[in-house]
This record gives sequence, C-alpha cells and structure tokens, in this order.
Amino acid sequence: MKKMKKLFSSILFFTLVLTGCQSESKEVAKEEATASTVNKEEVKKEKEEKKELASKEEKKKEEKSTKTVTPVKKEEVKVQEKPKVESAVKVVQGEQKKKVEETKKDFIYTDKQHTFTLQFPAHWKDVKVNHSNWNEDTKASINFTVNIKNEDHSISSILVFDNEELADTYLSSGVFHELGKANGLTYLYIRPSEAPEKFYTNEYREDLEVLRKFVETDVPQVMKTFKLLP
Repeated sequence: MKKMKKLFSSILFFTLVLTGCQSESKEVAKEEATASTVNKEEVKKEKEEKKELASKEEKKKEEKSTKTVTPVKKEEVKVQEKPKVESAVKVVQGEQKKKVEETKKDFIYTDKQHTFTLQFPAHWKDVKVNHSNWNEDTKASINFTVNIKNEDHSISSILVFDNEELADTYLSSGVFHELGKANGLTYLYIRPSEAPEKFYTNEYREDLEVLRKFVETDVPQVMKTFKLLP
C-alpha cells in the first residue's frame, strides 16, 4: 500500500514537472513568436521608410531636372566711341584758321638800309625803331623801343659788324645772338639784361611785367623771323 502511494506520488510529481516544462516551453515559444513578429514589423517598417526616402529623393531629382534655368544676363560693356574723324578735322581746321587770322594781324618791318626784314606781332604797332649807333665797334645799330608812361625804353638792338673777327668776340660773350651773315656783314642782336631801376618800385610793378613780356617773350620770337634781303 505504501509502495503504491509512493509510486502514485512519483507519477504525480513527474506529471506536474512535465506539465510545468510544457507550460514553460509554450511561454518561451510564445515569446519567441512575439519577438519574431516584432522583428518582422520593424524590418517591414524599415523597408517602407527606405522606399519612401528613395521615392522622395527621386522626386527631388525630377524637380531639379524640370526646373527652368534662367540664363545669366551678361553685363553689356560700353565701348567708348572714338572721336569721329570729321570732328577732329574740324578742330584742326579751326586751329589753323585761328593761326592764319593771327598771322594776318602781324606785319612786316623792312629795313632797306641794312637789307633785312622782321615780322612784328600786332601789339608791336607802337614799337619805335631808330638807327642811333651807340657802339663804336659796329657799322650800324638798329634799336627797338617801347613807350611806357611817356618814356621810351629799349627792348632790343640789332648790331651790324663789318669785322667778322670782332663780331665773333662779341658773340663769345654770351649776351649777343647771331642772326645772319651777308656781303661781309655780321648781324647780332642783344636784349637788356635788366629793367631800369625805377621799374622795381610799386609804382611801376605792372609796367615791369609789360616790359618783361616785350623783352623776354616777344623779342626772341621776332628775331626768329629775321630774313636778309637779296
């Protein structure tokens, strides 16, 4: 009887253990099935997300390719126009005409006694010429004076030498300038190196400028026009 009870107890224990194992196995299987289902859903979701992302990327590419490219407008470079030849010609002609008109105002001074000519500017119309020979070494002296405040002031003199060696001596001094030679005569000219002392006072300040223009500017230009008569 005792053996039977013991055997029954063993069978019952084994049955409980087996039942517990089976239950545990079922729980494990259930958990594994649940985990598998979750993994499948995650994989599916991940695939769908990738597919959606790929679709968006494709759509963006299509949008970019269909966009209208606006051409960049090149900045127009303005080329400076060259002055027309016609205008340039007119300017030159105008300047030439002006020079001709100014030349017409000039006049020729002719010294028949000493056989030469000079071209005087218009404002030299009041310049006086005298033949007072103030140098004993020269054959003749032609003197040019301008009147300032009722006084005649020398602006230049042409000296005529009949001794070439003596003329060269004067020329070497540096204050005389050669004009020409003809028929054994040598022509030199000289300008005053200084104005009269009173021209350096306030009273003659403006007159000093007038005298300087005659001496320093006009005389060299006039002497360049010196021509000997045939």
